[in-house]
Amino acid sequence: IEVVDAARKLGLDCVEAERPRSRKKASDEFPSVILLEITNRCNFFCKMCPRNFMEWELVDIEMDVFKKLIDEISGYDISSLLLYNIGESMLHPRFFEMLEYVDSKNIHPTWLSTNGENLTEENSIRLLNSNLDYLNFSLNALDREAHEEISRKDQFDRVMENLNRFLALKKKMNKRKPFLRVQIIDQPEVHHQVAQFI
Repeated sequence: IEVVDAARKLGLDCVEAERPRSRKKASDEFPSVILLEITNRCNFFCKMCPRNFMEWELVDIEMDVFKKLIDEISGYDISSLLLYNIGESMLHPRFFEMLEYVDSKNIHPTWLSTNGENLTEENSIRLLNSNLDYLNFSLNALDREAHEEISRKDQFDRVMENLNRFLALKKKMNKRKPFLRVQIIDQPEVHHQVAQFI
């Protein structure tokens, strides 16, 4: 609310929003929200990411394990399936096959989060033609210098190009879903950009 008020004082248009909540009733015997990480690999090295402090082997989930999990999840009335955690999910070599499998089990709503580097034209079209409900786009900064400082990678232009192309394709293809949410983390390098971001 403080950020929204600050943005309005600057004369910026903004909409207050909160994470959509499912109307489904949570099960007493099964989690209502499932966060399923399909890879812990990432193409960024963001300074605030817990990956910097973990000494995990970098792995992708096996397809048979993924299918077994989705089969079990599909037997319950969950409120959300999040296909990410601290990895960049689209780095999994079978990501779109996995998304199709989730679609075949009619599990909704489904969420994906991305740093945007792999949101190519082809991947954008595939996401827009899928049954993904929400796409969370993590934008680290509004300028190249801060983005590179946070991401520890010089990909600002590519990320912005990918985001703008995704929006253009969504409009051109007349797709309502996936709903796009763009987020920024309020941290010292970009604190002064938050109101402008909104």
